[in-house]
Amino acid sequence: DRIKIACQSLLTNISAAIMTERGGEGWVQPIYYPFMHMANYGVGKTLLGVDEIPCYDCDLSKDVPCVDYAVVYNEEEREVVLFAVNRTGKEAEVDLEGLEDWEEELLFEEEEAALLQEDEEDQIVLEDILTYRREQEERKDAVPESVGEQDGEVFSFSSDDWRLILGNKQHPIPEDYDFTLATIKGSQQCDERIIDDLLAMMQAAKEAGFNLLIKSPYRSDARQEWLFARKIRLYMGKGMSYMDAFKLSSQVVMVPDSSEHQIGLSLDIVCDTYGTLTQGFGETGAGIWLEEHCAEFGFIVRYPKGKEYITSVEYEPWHFRYVGVEAARVIMERELTLEEFLEEID
Repeated sequence: DRIKIACQSLLTNISAAIMTERGGEGWVQPIYYPFMHMANYGVGKTLLGVDEIPCYDCDLSKDVPCVDYAVVYNEEEREVVLFAVNRTGKEAEVDLEGLEDWEEELLFEEEEAALLQEDEEDQIVLEDILTYRREQEERKDAVPESVGEQDGEVFSFSSDDWRLILGNKQHPIPEDYDFTLATIKGSQQCDERIIDDLLAMMQAAKEAGFNLLIKSPYRSDARQEWLFARKIRLYMGKGMSYMDAFKLSSQVVMVPDSSEHQIGLSLDIVCDTYGTLTQGFGETGAGIWLEEHCAEFGFIVRYPKGKEYITSVEYEPWHFRYVGVEAARVIMERELTLEEFLEEID
């Protein structure tokens, strides 16, 4: 931490003073006293470091720059500490212009780190689901839908089917929509009615040589609101107006109360060799396999490429939505979106 603060504060030659023994020649140099306190009490990210006083020489090092003041952010304590040194005895001013920008950046970095940590905790593999199933009592309705060929069988679709509920900016989730969550691992959950088909899909993928990872299944209303607000703050921090930031954010993160994650039917799925939620996943073996086979288990690629003008959401090859086997086959074979499919059956 001392070396880090020294470098960031332009104390490029202070190493000799750091290494000297307490009370030694380097210790008594005027430069070392403020730096000693910075190192002891200002652990963290140096926001500002100003060295306006001429350099000092000592027996151990030449041209050691001296810091007039520094502002340090302590991540653990979530506090900003100002260190100011007045060697003249006269009244002095400290220019903190620009710290407001740092505040936004620091908040974003903290939230990004928290989100990454939650994403790591979010990851669910096949073994997690198997463990969950072993620990739960056998459900009375645990009869998975058939995923085999059903030639000649005619299905009647209804937009009232829970599997076909639509959530987007034009169709928010109904306030009275009710469903039961099942725990997959820890605090991670999804609609209990999709677990059988989800498990079957993960098992089939494993047999094909792909170890799938589930990230971000069910999201609470509060978490969806936090994700959306966080994205708006990010874009506004880059100079956008609120309305422009809102519009752009809604293309990346669903507006609260319109995300199908909030009803436990959508999941972000990647694999052990490609764990990021980026469009490159669609070009991986696992991404290609999922697009070709997800319908067999009742899932669809919710936001396909080339349909952004309908979904108002960027292409997301990792985002899968459960709609039931029969509907999924029609949607994927005809390259439809859920919006287009529901419009047809209505």
